[in-house]
Order: sequence, then C-alpha cells, then structure tokens
Amino acid sequence: MTSADGTGVSVEASALRRRARPLTTRSIGPPVLALVPHADDETLGCGGLLAGLFARGADVHLVLVTDGGASHPRASGHTRAQRAAVREAEFAEAIRHLGGRGGDALRFWRQPDGALDRVDGGHQRASVAELADWLRRGRYRTVLTPWRRDPHGDHRATTALLWAARALAGAPAPRVLEYPVWLGHQGDARDYPLTGEAQVYYRTCSRGVALRKRRALAAHRSQFGGVFDDPTGFTIPPALAAGVETPREYYFEASPPRRPGGGHDDDDA
Repeated sequence: MTSADGTGVSVEASALRRRARPLTTRSIGPPVLALVPHADDETLGCGGLLAGLFARGADVHLVLVTDGGASHPRASGHTRAQRAAVREAEFAEAIRHLGGRGGDALRFWRQPDGALDRVDGGHQRASVAELADWLRRGRYRTVLTPWRRDPHGDHRATTALLWAARALAGAPAPRVLEYPVWLGHQGDARDYPLTGEAQVYYRTCSRGVALRKRRALAAHRSQFGGVFDDPTGFTIPPALAAGVETPREYYFEASPPRRPGGGHDDDDA
C-alpha cells in the first residue's frame, strides 16, 4: 500500500502491515460469494485470493454489482447498454485468467454505476432484500466485499448493502472479509481500520499468481483506453495497476458497522 501521492508507504499502511496475520485459502470456508462493484475490482482488490480459491477447486460465486456504464459516458460509438456489455465480457475474461469458471458462477446485478450510494430508499430496500435472498439460497460461509471505507462511493455502498442483507438473511451468518482497492492510493488516515476495529490479514501472492493477475487486469482493455472513444473517460492509474505485482493483498475482518442510532446491523437478525 502506498500513500495517496504514490511517493511511499504511509504511516497508516505501515501500522496496518505490522498488525497483519497470514490468510490461507484453507482458512476460508466455501461456498464463497465475492461482491465486485466494478469490473477490474476483482483483480485489483482480491485477485490473488480468488486465484488461490479457484486453484483449490473451491465453490466461488461472483456478483458484478454495477453495470459499469459510467466509466466513459461520452463514448459516441457505444450506448450505455453496449458499454455495460463490454465491461461484463471483460469481467468474465478476467475471471478465466484467474482460474475461475464462467456460466452460473457469475452474476451481473447491473446496479447504477457511479450512483450506488445515491439510489432512493425503495431501490435500496429492494436490493437488500434481493441480496439477502441470495445469501439464504447460496448458504455462503464466506463473503468478500470492499472495505467499508474504501474511498469510492460505489465500494462503500456495496458493503453497506451486504451488511444490511446479512442482518436480514439471519443465521447462519457468513464470515465477511473486506478488501481495499483505492485505500492506499486515495484514502486518508480516517479511511484506514482503527486499532481494534478489524483483524488485518494478508495474502501472499506467488509469481505465478502475480502473472495471472497481470493477465486478468489486461483483460479490462476498456479501462486502459483501448475500446471507448471518450478521452475524458476513466483510465486505471499506473500506480494502481502496478499493485497487481506486489506480493501481498490485505483483508479486514470487522464487526458489523454501527447504525446511526448506535446499534449494529446484525441487531435484528
């Protein structure tokens, strides 16, 4: 993890590393559900762990949460639906590079990209109910989701939906591991886990896994400027892309977030 300006390791990241314990695939109970806000987050955030789970033959299902249509809004040659289809195809290709399968292991939720944290209450309640139903039906023992304070609105909203759905689904509640994506690049001290707030784990990635991650990230061609004709569109920053080469990924295991009234999201479960 680098500081927000990419010049070095921040004080918060250094403290995080000292607190971290190793995370092995054998410590993760399947079936596993991975929530991925945008196509590319699966590689940038938890690609090494996914590759390890796939190599073990673990039962892993992935949900691409948003439609991805907001990354290049001025692309004249593609409608939003067409942009979303490109992003979904890239996501499926990336999963194959990580060693996963496609088909019914992938689900495309098509929530509003760039606005997941601003949907109205009715839409939010329906989304929570739908996700809770998936948790019940899948009987997932582990869920991977972005870190609750990762500095991106869609990432935070994804995890808020997950915790609300976990409470609604009831027992047995799955273990939740939260992975950072933008934390080391755009986060500030307030975004990092507080001491005692979360158990910190690290996943060591071998050279072979790093190669898989590199190929998986390269599958997201639209996010490197190679597909849509929108010069103002999003491009994965080089410093963030370089993260797939680092030997460690980090994961946080924390208690359910507190609601504004002081309770926890699981209080009514």
